[in-house]
Amino acid sequence: MLHLPLTVEILSQLELNDNSKMPVAQSHRSNRGLVGKARQARLEIFPGFEHLMDILLITYVYVEKLRKDREKDMEYATLWLVTP
Repeated sequence: MLHLPLTVEILSQLELNDNSKMPVAQSHRSNRGLVGKARQARLEIFPGFEHLMDILLITYVYVEKLRKDREKDMEYATLWLVTP
């Protein structure tokens, strides 16, 4: 994957919980294309962990829902504090 200096990619990586810290999966958030090319959100599952695809996908969807809810709550709280 080529990264340009102005490209900002927000991602989360799941690693094994041992000394190896081997990556299992990585999520990439969507990009609207303000800087660089527009891209849809995606989940990348690394070779050797395909057998965990179901649980990784379900976990990804759940965590994304929690993240979006938290962002929406923060946005609402900010609006509440700013409005007179």
